[in-house]
Amino acid sequence: MGEFRLGDLVRMKDDSWWRNKNASRWTNFTADDSLVLVTKLDHANRSGFFYGRVCSTGEERLWTTGEFELVSKRP
Repeated sequence: MGEFRLGDLVRMKDDSWWRNKNASRWTNFTADDSLVLVTKLDHANRSGFFYGRVCSTGEERLWTTGEFELVSKRP
């Protein structure tokens, strides 16, 4: 499970549930939508969830850390 910090840039893994066309009937994210900026962490980032904003659309939601990989750490 990844540990992210506020301001990190993360990417949905290729095998992520969010990228699986058959997984969600509401939203499917393409490779173009896979970059997410970490905007808020919960309980010292120990529960495996974080809030992040999809860079291509600005949509913000709660995500699971296991579905993501770190692209760039906050400076």
